[in-house]
Amino acid sequence: MTEEQEQAADEFISGAKVPPPNTSSQSDDGGGSANRAQRQENVYPWEEPQVREDVKQTYPLRLPEPLHLKLKYLSERTGRSMNELCNRAVRELVEEQLDEVL
Repeated sequence: MTEEQEQAADEFISGAKVPPPNTSSQSDDGGGSANRAQRQENVYPWEEPQVREDVKQTYPLRLPEPLHLKLKYLSERTGRSMNELCNRAVRELVEEQLDEVL
């Protein structure tokens, strides 16, 4: 493993040490559990405190060969990586779909 890879691994591991959200079952007076349940319903998975923008998740994307070749062609002609093009397209679609369902 190179020094650069070791440093990247150390940074990744140190970021994983973020404590999980408090899930203790402390009782409170005055119906606080109902308010807490309501707040939890309004927090989307991507808004959870442990979610980090710098952590990249992978997803194996299966493309029909013609679409893959088109993507590769665009990448070569635009100077943008295939990953960048896919990220942009997926981001736009996801935001559009979220606007419709939220």
